[in-house]
Amino acid sequence: MKKPISLSLLFLAVAAFAACGDKSVTTDEHGHEDGDHAHEGDDHAHEEGEHADEHDHGERIELGSAAAGPRTVKLAVFGEIEVGREAVLDIDVTGGPVAALRSWIGAESAKGSLKAKIDGEEGAYHGHVEVPATLPDGSRIWVEVELADGTRSLASFAIPK
Repeated sequence: MKKPISLSLLFLAVAAFAACGDKSVTTDEHGHEDGDHAHEGDDHAHEEGEHADEHDHGERIELGSAAAGPRTVKLAVFGEIEVGREAVLDIDVTGGPVAALRSWIGAESAKGSLKAKIDGEEGAYHGHVEVPATLPDGSRIWVEVELADGTRSLASFAIPK
């Protein structure tokens, strides 16, 4: 009689744990957790190191390269950058590893913008960045590269029309 009760209690404990979950984890509209854009076994697969997503982010627009301290940042956006919407970015960083990569759209100070941590590995990053409802004159797409020693450098790109 002890085994059925023990198994029942174990089942209830597992069910309660699963129901509670980690409430600090958020997901985006694609079901990615906290900006996670892992593509194993789903229909979002990248092709041979390219960031060619099969889900509809719009046309890929290459914006070129810019220096960010000792690193070089190459940026591409998908579709138009629209106020009050989400912008989708692919960022490649060369010149060595980075500790963190962040991006925002707006003024260099980021005032009125929401900085987003951009995830990736081995120099290839993909992220979704909120575009403010209003953009001040001179707004750009900013990429902040942070190195292991805490040094931060900026690269910026013109917003495509």
